[in-house]
Amino acid sequence: MLIRTFTYFTLVFGLTLGCVPEITPPGGSPDDTGSGPGTVVDADGDGYNSGEDCDDTDSAIFPGATEICDDVDNDCDDEIDEDVPTLYADDDGDGFGDPDGATTTACEADGFSPYGVDCDDTNDGIHPGVEDLCDGLDNDCDDVIDEDEATTVSQEDDEADYSTINGALTRGADCISVGPGTYYETLVLEYDVIITSSEGPETTTISGAYDEASVVVFETGLTNATVLDGFTIRDGKGTEVDEGYFWGGGLYVNYATPTLRNLIVSANKPSSTSGYTYGGGAYFRPDTDGDEALILEDIEFSENQATTGADFYLYANSADSTFRRIWAHDSYSTSQGGSIYVSSGYNGTNTVFENVIVSGFTQQTNSTGVVQLYYVHADLTNVAVVDSSALSAMYIYDPYGTYSDVEISNSVLAYNDATYAFYVYNATATVASVNVAYTAVHEPTTMYDSANLVDFENETNLIGEDPEFVSFTQDEDGSNDKLALQKGSPLIDAGDPSTEYNDLDGSRNDIGPYGGPEATW
Repeated sequence: MLIRTFTYFTLVFGLTLGCVPEITPPGGSPDDTGSGPGTVVDADGDGYNSGEDCDDTDSAIFPGATEICDDVDNDCDDEIDEDVPTLYADDDGDGFGDPDGATTTACEADGFSPYGVDCDDTNDGIHPGVEDLCDGLDNDCDDVIDEDEATTVSQEDDEADYSTINGALTRGADCISVGPGTYYETLVLEYDVIITSSEGPETTTISGAYDEASVVVFETGLTNATVLDGFTIRDGKGTEVDEGYFWGGGLYVNYATPTLRNLIVSANKPSSTSGYTYGGGAYFRPDTDGDEALILEDIEFSENQATTGADFYLYANSADSTFRRIWAHDSYSTSQGGSIYVSSGYNGTNTVFENVIVSGFTQQTNSTGVVQLYYVHADLTNVAVVDSSALSAMYIYDPYGTYSDVEISNSVLAYNDATYAFYVYNATATVASVNVAYTAVHEPTTMYDSANLVDFENETNLIGEDPEFVSFTQDEDGSNDKLALQKGSPLIDAGDPSTEYNDLDGSRNDIGPYGGPEATW
């Protein structure tokens, strides 16, 4: 009984004196304030007591926690959502953003992704991790095209399937990947086939130097499924269509609608016993039983020569055509033909030019235009014709006044050695339509319009304004000019205000080849 009394007394007396063992949680001390004097509380069990924890009811909130997008101060630094990761614009909605596109650190950001690794943010089937298809595209963003499906051609790799492109074509290969080098051969494509280079046009050339022919011929019936991508095409002599008449030095498209992209078409000169050559760099006569258009994207034409259409000649009466991001420079017409010649849109077919540059072109007789449109339906947007020599920069011809329907906008004609900026010949204005709007004209500013068809003086046009290019020398050498606009240029945000023409950053269209939604040079 004595022992029990002593034990009870000792316990009560000790508690009364406050002899409680000290408890020190991680990040806390026995002096921290809890529910009472000397008491420490960590109600959420996150290792931080209520004196340091800004929310002791949530174990995910404590000093040093990771800040996330939830409109809460997760790390107790009195700031909310301040350290969220950079998000990248995901325009195609495939979960991967464009590394060169718009970014944000806003938490509420629909249409953005934390993964900025999409190599084509306009196509939701292209992003890291997908299967690489045989389609002339880098589907999985690993900088290699068609690596899983292609028949390989190489001059250097002994493990390649063939050493020549014709070797693969002869065996019926429908997906061909070509290694770097110069291939001295001419190709005649008779079935839909995809031919791509593994390293691009700067290192992969198809040369017709040893043949009297076009470098690549696309035979009747080929469709958009035929793709030529990533080559320099040079030294072509053309295809003899009629005796003594040669067409398409580098490329000859005969009633077909192939897809042509990422090409350099250079130093092609059709030979002729008659003196008449058409389409020095290329001749296109698109035609198909379906609804497909001829497609050209990201192509450089240079130093080509012909009597008509030094860079290319388009006979447009059978199918629509789209030319996007085309740079034609330093080519020469031995007669009156321009750099670009488009004719015969009798059947209502439409030709579209988006972001096209023609520079450094010279014409022997100076009797027509740098760009020539004969009886065509055409839409030209963000086109530049500069530093060239001819009668006019733009020549539109329809003597019957019954076929032409031409829309020109957001374009610039400047610093040309020409008598006229525009030369429009129509016998009558009753049917033909030519509209020029949101277009800058500078040196020369003189217009010729035989039927008073065009309202050149409408308030949207900039007549006489210096474009103020980043770098420009008027020397008929188009290779040394940079036609982007200087800060403060009057052409900035002066294009068509319709949102469909907005620049890539969402602002109003800039007049010239670097404005508009397709300016992905």
